[in-house]
Amino acid sequence: MRLFITFAIIALLISVQGCSRFTPSRSNPSLPKSPPQPVEVTLPSQVASDLPTLEAATHSGDAKALARYGSALAQSGRTKEGIGYLRRAVARDPQLTAAWHNLALVAESEGWLDVAANAYSKVVSAKPELAGEWVKFGYTLIALGRYAEAETAFKKAVALQPRSSETLVALASLYYADFHFDKALDTLNLAKTLNPRSAAAFVNIAAIQLERHKEDDAENAIRSAIALEPKSMRYRLILCSILSRSSNPEKRAEAFRELQKMGDGLSPEQRAETASILGILARENHDITLAIQYLRQSMELDPSRADTHLALGRLLIPRGGADTIEGRALLKEYEVRQKRRDEEQKLRQRVEQYPNDGEARLRLGIILREQGRTARAVWELQQATRLLPGASTHAALAQALQEQGRNEATEL
Repeated sequence: MRLFITFAIIALLISVQGCSRFTPSRSNPSLPKSPPQPVEVTLPSQVASDLPTLEAATHSGDAKALARYGSALAQSGRTKEGIGYLRRAVARDPQLTAAWHNLALVAESEGWLDVAANAYSKVVSAKPELAGEWVKFGYTLIALGRYAEAETAFKKAVALQPRSSETLVALASLYYADFHFDKALDTLNLAKTLNPRSAAAFVNIAAIQLERHKEDDAENAIRSAIALEPKSMRYRLILCSILSRSSNPEKRAEAFRELQKMGDGLSPEQRAETASILGILARENHDITLAIQYLRQSMELDPSRADTHLALGRLLIPRGGADTIEGRALLKEYEVRQKRRDEEQKLRQRVEQYPNDGEARLRLGIILREQGRTARAVWELQQATRLLPGASTHAALAQALQEQGRNEATEL
């Protein structure tokens, strides 16, 4: 049970899409993005009431008119249409940096990370002095598993702003995602020295100390983050997660009390995390009925949680009857997911060692898509299609694009 709590905490602390090389629990790191830097390339904002006028202006085919209309569509919630017009704008005028910038932002918000990364690359090429754009570019590259390129982007940002704690936290996120914990910790300690009020530095130090099994240091770091941002529900939830794995019963009791109070202000993923940890704590208190109740709640909020399948299955099997049948089914599902995870790990290692292995990229892309990690899947399948052109690779990419709501005819 203690191992399950470890997995749960790391899933909570490390929550950006697909940044992990091996462990799905890192698929979204909570290493937060730095605050947006002032950018001089953005187009004037538009409101929905301007849409008819802006749409009429596009009939001339002018790139700026297309970009303004696309940006306005995105701001009004019509993001996919907005992306289409922004892409038309940059096709018409590839030097229109403002349109590339807005395309990057909108595509990233839609989860089209391959499009966002390409757009960010155009922005930083045209405006290499913008540290904030290098940082955003780097985070997008991490999400796609392009670690070497991400490190280059973050180091560009650090070179531009060597005393910025935000850019150093960004670089540390790359080291963390790439499993270089010592380098990540050194970078975060420098960020903390430069800015002792950087809550982001402290919370990410907590994540790394957990990886190194230094729970007391992790607790101290997250308490420092809470002292700087006392209203942060996320930080409070992280502290409760750390306390819940303590061997000190008083700390576990404190975590249980605090977690029971949480609810408002938490995302569905955080509520699922809260419920699963409460379930494990209830199990350790020998309240099996309450533990099952919490774990079922966690599964309802987030059916993808393999660790909850494992914990709930183990509790149900000894109860007999229908509970035993359900428990065995949950454990079988857990084993299937673990085998898929192991296969994913091997494929990631294969792709890193042999980046031109089209078969490995194809299989990795299919596994990622099956797990709902479509943004990274699209990137891998695009590379597979380039390396291994054929009906099967095109079909796999087309399916992933369709799941993102993208126009296959224009993408393939």
